[in-house]
Amino acid sequence: MNVGTAVVIFAAFATFARGASKADCNFDRDFCGYTQDLHDQFDWTQINGSTPSSYTGPDAGTFAFIETSWPRLNAEAARLIGPDIQLSDGNCLTFTYHMKGLNVRQLNVYLQDVSGSRMLLWSVSGEQGDLWHAARVPLSLSNLKSSKIVFEGYSGTGYMGDIAIDNVKLTTASSCHLLPTSAKPTTPTSPPVPPVPSMSLHPC
Repeated sequence: MNVGTAVVIFAAFATFARGASKADCNFDRDFCGYTQDLHDQFDWTQINGSTPSSYTGPDAGTFAFIETSWPRLNAEAARLIGPDIQLSDGNCLTFTYHMKGLNVRQLNVYLQDVSGSRMLLWSVSGEQGDLWHAARVPLSLSNLKSSKIVFEGYSGTGYMGDIAIDNVKLTTASSCHLLPTSAKPTTPTSPPVPPVPSMSLHPC
């Protein structure tokens, strides 16, 4: 094969490895178009193999994960921020996640607008067993302004709290339902307002 053909094949392979959409990533080589948040407490790690700590994290494969061993403290956040996307890029986010360990805390997915404001769309907490789970998140996007997908992982109370993600893909779907359904964020309710004591109308 000539050099030109080889270049075309390599480019096609690279596109497949990184994903067809700007938001797609299988973390085989790097973080694709995702970047570390500069304002969180620690970073995500790309790895080929098993996570360093015992009794937590996947045992094999290529993926992105948060390492929650020392010097991590409880409830510290690590965020991966995706590239700019619009409705033309897709409306349905899918990925797989792995949350094994007694100290697993929380994995969240946000949609970030151009101002930097984030809306929580998906959230799973606690140990989910030693297996990869499928996730799906419907996105409300526009072609008039860009948004970013944000993955946020929290460290727990100990080293057995690694959280991993993989196979991130953004597609256009006529129907896209939240998966799992339990990942729907709960809206905190305001505490009830105590009644105002009635004032006596009797003169002193």
